[in-house]
Amino acid sequence: MAGGGAGREALGFVFGGKATFPQIFAVWMYASLPGILKTLLGSIAIFAGMAPESFSISGIAHSVRKRISATEAATPQDYLQRLVADTAEFQELAEDIVVPETWFFRDALAFRCLMRHLEKTSSPQRGTLRILSIGCSTGEEVYSLAIASCEAGFTSAHFSVLGTDISRRALDLARKGLFTSRSFRETDKVFAASCQRWCDRAGELWQVREVLRTRVNFRWDNLAQEDFLAGTAPFDIIFCRNVLIYFHAKARRTVIHNVQRLLAPEGILFAAPAEARIFSAAGFHSLGSDCPFAFRRGEESKDAAVAAPARLPLHWNAKPISIVEAVARPPVSLRPSKPVVSPALQGPDDAEEPTTILTGPTILRAAEQAANSGRLEEADSLCAQILSQDPASAPAHYLRGVVRKAHGAIGEAQRSLENALYLDPRHHQALVQMMLLAEQRGDLQAAANYRRRAQQVASPEAK
Repeated sequence: MAGGGAGREALGFVFGGKATFPQIFAVWMYASLPGILKTLLGSIAIFAGMAPESFSISGIAHSVRKRISATEAATPQDYLQRLVADTAEFQELAEDIVVPETWFFRDALAFRCLMRHLEKTSSPQRGTLRILSIGCSTGEEVYSLAIASCEAGFTSAHFSVLGTDISRRALDLARKGLFTSRSFRETDKVFAASCQRWCDRAGELWQVREVLRTRVNFRWDNLAQEDFLAGTAPFDIIFCRNVLIYFHAKARRTVIHNVQRLLAPEGILFAAPAEARIFSAAGFHSLGSDCPFAFRRGEESKDAAVAAPARLPLHWNAKPISIVEAVARPPVSLRPSKPVVSPALQGPDDAEEPTTILTGPTILRAAEQAANSGRLEEADSLCAQILSQDPASAPAHYLRGVVRKAHGAIGEAQRSLENALYLDPRHHQALVQMMLLAEQRGDLQAAANYRRRAQQVASPEAK
């Protein structure tokens, strides 16, 4: 294992001189991280359109360790070779890495808006209401849409809901219609009562009633591909929420085209708050202040189909880092500075190749300057570019966490900060930010732990 001795010494601060198998595996992951991530996340980016920086690095490490054990690979290197050659094993690992996060009636505001619309349009004269849930995961959103349709006055014969996802494992669970109490954590009392009317106790689980299960279907398909749901009739309602935030720019463009094609002329698209700007810039028209994240179809923008921050042309091949470099990288400091905009940053998106070759540190400095000047979207975009080439950059993960925290995206900020600490357990600023987040959510024990670790790092003895 390259750099193993130096790695154990470097991680002595974390492991206290004792190493269990998971810790030894973590050392190997540090040493091999660039190669593994580029192989795995590069394949996922091509296949599923998901941006590398949207994943939890510690989650990847856990999933890889789990699959090494399941396949009885002799060494991590043997498993990596199998992963490259075996499509089925790649699918298994990808299933473990992409963890679903969903529940019934998630984001009550969107469903209240949907209910108002359905109550106005339900009538025996209209045809079958067609609803699509994109990225439906284990099915909670699909069944929520079916419940909302029934409660708005549609009979089971006058609506249908289709849920699609790229995870076959999640779809198998969705078809069963069996859920734990965790799937019913929406606090809205109206929708909580709706769930009780349409789901029955089944031991420790909840079973969606058969009358609903007969009106929903689940289908495997890949939203990031141009032939997504090819040949399917348009839908009156499309829920595409918390999907685009995980996609890279090219995949976002494909998704926009697919949604434009699949939404009926008078249909309504429901997006997540973090994705509303993307659809607005792509030509969709918001329904207004009562439901700002619901959209009608409009003329697609020729130059803003993805609505992502301008992408900086990049000529930079990240060199693999050693375990010592991964652990010892200095944390980013957000010091006040005068705004400095590189000429390369002022160029067009993809119109021409830049003449200046930019390095990772150069881009990181530009990202810091953008953040310090309040240009948060530009800073986030620059961090994403660094991480697309070097997923093991703790400073980029840290800076992205700070930027997303400033944006109010607390969940995404926490994931970025956790990635930074996985890569650099002694990252003082990341520890402080995690302490503040823990205090903000009222987890005083976690806050105390992060404070203790931050103090240890800052003490003269630790240095």
